[in-house]
Amino acid sequence: MCLKGLVKYVSLIILILFLWSCQKEQDILIETIEINQTTLNSQYDPDTFDLSSIELVIHMSDQSVETIPLSHSMLSSDDYIKLMTTGTHTITVRYQGLETTLTITMSYSELKTKLHLIYALAIQTSDIPDTYEEWFESICGEDGRSITNAFISPFGHLMITYSDDTIDDLGKIIGTDGREVEFDVNDEALLWRYVDDISWQILIEKSFIKGVGIDDIEINAEGNLIITLTNSETIDLGMIRGYQVIFVGHHGNIIKSYWVKPLSQIIPPDGPIIPGYTFSAWDHSTESITGHLIVKALYTKNTYQINFETNTQVVISPIINIEYENSVTLPIPVYEGHVFIGWYQGDSVNSAPFYNTSLVTSNLTLYARYAKSSYTVEFQNLSEETISLQTISYQESALEPLAPYKPGYKFTGWDQVFTSITSDLIIKPTYQEIYYSISFITYTDTSIPTMDTIPYGFGVILPDIFKLDYDFMGWYYKGQLCETTHIMPDEDIILFAQWQRHAYTLSFDSNTGSSVDSSTYYKGDLVSTLPTPTKEGYTFIGWYTDDQALISPFTWNVSHDIEAYAIWTGIVDGIHYTLNDGYAFVTAVPETDIELIIPDTVSSLPITHIGALAISCGANLKKITLGSNVTHVGNNAFSYCSSLEEIIFGPHTTSIGAYVLDGATSLIHMTISSEAPYTLKYYFGASLGDIPGTLLSIRYAEGSNFINPTLYQNEMLSKTLILPNDMTSIPSGQFINTPYLKNIVLPPNLITIGDSAFEQSGITSISIPNTVQIIEREAFFNTQQLSTLIFEEDSTIHTISYDAFRSSSIEGSLVIPASVATIYGGAFSNTKLVNVSFEEGSQLTAILNHVFSTNFKLKSIILPSTITSIGLYSFGSSNVLEEIIIPLGVTHIYSNAFSSCPVLTIYAEIDSKPSGWDANFNPNNRPIYWSFESKYSDIDYKYLLFTTDEALLLGRSDTNTDTDIIIPKTVISHNVVEIFSKAFDGDTTIETLYIPNTLKKIGSYAFRENTSLTSITFEENSQLETIDMHAFYNASSLTGVILPDQLKVIGILAFRNTAITEIVIPNSVVTIDNYAFEMCYDLEVVSFETGSSLQTLGIGVFSRTGVIDIVLPNSLTSIGNYCFQINASLLSVYIPESVIYVGSHLFSNSINAVVYVQSAVQPTLWNSDWNSTGNTVVWGYLI
Repeated sequence: MCLKGLVKYVSLIILILFLWSCQKEQDILIETIEINQTTLNSQYDPDTFDLSSIELVIHMSDQSVETIPLSHSMLSSDDYIKLMTTGTHTITVRYQGLETTLTITMSYSELKTKLHLIYALAIQTSDIPDTYEEWFESICGEDGRSITNAFISPFGHLMITYSDDTIDDLGKIIGTDGREVEFDVNDEALLWRYVDDISWQILIEKSFIKGVGIDDIEINAEGNLIITLTNSETIDLGMIRGYQVIFVGHHGNIIKSYWVKPLSQIIPPDGPIIPGYTFSAWDHSTESITGHLIVKALYTKNTYQINFETNTQVVISPIINIEYENSVTLPIPVYEGHVFIGWYQGDSVNSAPFYNTSLVTSNLTLYARYAKSSYTVEFQNLSEETISLQTISYQESALEPLAPYKPGYKFTGWDQVFTSITSDLIIKPTYQEIYYSISFITYTDTSIPTMDTIPYGFGVILPDIFKLDYDFMGWYYKGQLCETTHIMPDEDIILFAQWQRHAYTLSFDSNTGSSVDSSTYYKGDLVSTLPTPTKEGYTFIGWYTDDQALISPFTWNVSHDIEAYAIWTGIVDGIHYTLNDGYAFVTAVPETDIELIIPDTVSSLPITHIGALAISCGANLKKITLGSNVTHVGNNAFSYCSSLEEIIFGPHTTSIGAYVLDGATSLIHMTISSEAPYTLKYYFGASLGDIPGTLLSIRYAEGSNFINPTLYQNEMLSKTLILPNDMTSIPSGQFINTPYLKNIVLPPNLITIGDSAFEQSGITSISIPNTVQIIEREAFFNTQQLSTLIFEEDSTIHTISYDAFRSSSIEGSLVIPASVATIYGGAFSNTKLVNVSFEEGSQLTAILNHVFSTNFKLKSIILPSTITSIGLYSFGSSNVLEEIIIPLGVTHIYSNAFSSCPVLTIYAEIDSKPSGWDANFNPNNRPIYWSFESKYSDIDYKYLLFTTDEALLLGRSDTNTDTDIIIPKTVISHNVVEIFSKAFDGDTTIETLYIPNTLKKIGSYAFRENTSLTSITFEENSQLETIDMHAFYNASSLTGVILPDQLKVIGILAFRNTAITEIVIPNSVVTIDNYAFEMCYDLEVVSFETGSSLQTLGIGVFSRTGVIDIVLPNSLTSIGNYCFQINASLLSVYIPESVIYVGSHLFSNSINAVVYVQSAVQPTLWNSDWNSTGNTVVWGYLI
């Protein structure tokens, strides 16, 4: 048994060492592969190429290098086939899941190329049963000789030249059925026969040649029979009859070639074997050959299946239908407690691995290989420090270490089970906390409850206890003073209170008198005497505490310190004072002439109080100034100062008695603390009538900390409020909802006006100081009484925030300072502004959303040249805005920027619409003039000039009174191309009009109501294209007009109610818009030039005219409603077949008209009520 055990033990060691060596081998991996370039030739012959002559270099992970020859298994079938054909090919080489590429050139030698050519030519005319390889073998020379040349002789013989300069004649090219063909000539014809035949057959009669002799016969390289005559002429008799059949492999290589007689049968050769493919058939039948034929081999690509052996209970379904040399994504099996190593092609240790990149070339069964998992088990203490680190195999147990000690805690175990390990673990100890208590001995009538459940090390804040007339000295533990925060030990404890008798202090404030030392007393002590201080010029009244006199002797029976202060009385500069605890009190002031000034201090004490009725006003007292320390003024302090014109309260005078200015009937200016919580009438009496009519302004004193709104939230009788000079910022909402505030003066050093500062206030005008830099959001929103806004010169303002002046009543003109860099959305929306301009040198780059929207009185705005963008609805609903010039640098205009601006004309300095302008920036399609340059006036007319050297005529100059209007062709080198909308609107003095040939457009309303205008003359070669709507509306004296040849559009109501009698529509006109000739009662003749382009007649175009007959042009496609209504004289209308749409009630009240329609039936798009009056209609009429 011992020997057997030893044998088993030694065998086990050998097996372990073997497996370890295998594992080590497996650990050495292939990193990269590459072609050994030194084994490559510049080119190879496809017939002799040996793939194994090229080496593959393998680089291993241990830095070693191996070389192996290339084999066919490393290439795909497609790449392998490439090596059989000539050309330069890029081949992919695959080995053990890695890839590299190989560029290789395959080519034949010049001789071999020539032999291939001869073979190819020969099989076109001959039944050569051999493949090229067989044929080549048959013509090869003897050993020691090589073929140096090959050619077909003039007689059709294959001639081979060898390296020893000898020549072999291999005979004629084989004939149609495998026999040789020979030729002869007799007196009548050229003859031919097979060599074995007895009789000759006529190939061509000599009579055809007409006496000319035959000099030579040959079959040329193309297989045609060529006859050379004695007169040097040649006759090509074409190919000798027969058909070539070539069997071609899967990749186009020739397998067999035959030349056969018609209707012959060929037994196909066996399909070539190609790895990974199965031959299925030839693509043509060869049972009866009727022509040349290439027969191709057909294959199906093989598919394979991979089965999986997981070596566990997990079953993985096979992967099926894998095409040859494809790779697949392999599954990864899960085996609890094990690490999957990979798939192998067998279950032995030496089996080859199979990867995702491996190519499938056969059915496979793959075997899973695993390694048993090992896990790390780490035992930590509560500080996450490692106390034991163990490596444990799957389902084995870890060893428990010694549990770490923690003061104040009881160890209860570990937080995880560490038997049968299946994952990495971090295991920590668990404890149960131990709690302790503190008891207190107070030595007072008050007990302190015991503190329980205190953990070890916890900082306990010890209670502070009180004992009347004693000082608590602290808690003691084991004879030692405890800290205020006591750290709990790991045991229950008892603490003892310690006390000391308290000494109280009697201190003296002599109120700038002689110094007096303080004294200490215990409760119950007798205070026998008090000291007497001295002060020059004052009389000592006594010691006081909280306005109560302190008189000795007395027993100290209070449990607190006592501070006594001296009270003095005296007169300084005629003013009577009482000096109290740290301040002076004015008790009386005799009558003073002109001006009374209450100083800030007296005897180094601040003067803070002025008593009731303290001031006796003289008959000539004009001004009173209170010291800056005055906080209290008693009732009626300044009553009956009837000559007083100005009073200045201090910045902190916030406690003021009633009727303080009663009877101050001459007061003009008053300065008060902004902190004072009083209405204006409070200072003077009980009603608004007590406020003197002479009062003009109330100023806030400098030095106040805030503004109490009581003053201006109540009736101020339109008095002006002046803000303090030291104010730099008006807080948000400071004057919001203050309808009584009508007039205000902003301070000269103001920098910021806060959000909603004056929202819905009653102010009527505002002047913004040049120090202001920011006006915040809604600062003046909805100030409906605010009509005047002024920015002071040299303004430094840079920001006007959202809705700052929205819905205010600012009117007239506004000049925005050059310093403004940003105006946020809605800032000037819904105001009453008429004109807006910007100072030269403006910093503004954008007109943001809604900035000037809903300004119903805004007529003009001049934008600065610095503007680059115009925001959403920025000028929306500015319904009287007449014009705006868009600077050259504007790259973005956003949607609806000019929506609901019905009279607006836009002048853009840029040449055309930039891509950054939104498609809907001008939703009402207001006219836009590009390339705007400037405005210009001369003695006759006003113009707009454009950088395109064109001009637009705006109208007469103020001095032009001509009745004959001659529109100039040019103005300062600019061609006049347009008459602006309303240029001569309502001008009843114009009698004649001359239009130059430079003009392209007559704008809307241009000559409306020109009731004296009788004629219009267009210069020859006119370029006029558009007569816009209402252009000559109600020009009631206009009797004739000859429209120019280039005209395309006649606008709405263009000639309504004119006196024209005849009109010829040029063939260039495309559209005649609604009511263009309505109410032209004298208009009898309307004609259209030949070749008319007219497509559209609008609504009512010829209604209420005198037209008798009208023939519409055959270019017309649409006729609008009521087009010929109320025409009693109208007798006939011809409608061409081109008209596909007709509106309703075409001949309403034109009942005499007969309608001739070229269409045989009514078109489907004609309105059902087009002939609502039932006029006679002739269908299918040809004019």
